[in-house]
Amino acid sequence: MAQLSIAEALRQGLREEMVRDQRVFCLGEDIGVRGGWGGAFTVTLGLENEFRNRIIDTPISEAGIFGVALGAAMMGLRPVADVQYGDFLFCAAAYLPSRRFTSCSSFGPRALVETSRPSRSSRNIAGIARMPYCWPNGFFQ
Repeated sequence: MAQLSIAEALRQGLREEMVRDQRVFCLGEDIGVRGGWGGAFTVTLGLENEFRNRIIDTPISEAGIFGVALGAAMMGLRPVADVQYGDFLFCAAAYLPSRRFTSCSSFGPRALVETSRPSRSSRNIAGIARMPYCWPNGFFQ
């Protein structure tokens, strides 16, 4: 078994999923710069050449990144939101629960979206990602 750094393992996993599923795309700050560093931690390094249309460089707006990711997930895509540092996730911390409950009350079970724990974050932020987006049988059941 090859020894990989965390960034290399994440890059390999992203590459495998992007090859396997055309719905997977990445968005984040400085991840789509051709010839760049592949984000702050080189996780997406080289992926911008392989998946030119599915590595999206965004402005510095964590709430915007998560808003796009949430909307894309609700439409059936598989977004991977990359945020440079875990501390910046607090910028989106108020946005996500608010959008989750608003969307659930508006769209019901159709708004069911799977989220996973952020990879480079503190334990406080991880709780936001584990929160159910919408309950299958309705709101607050």
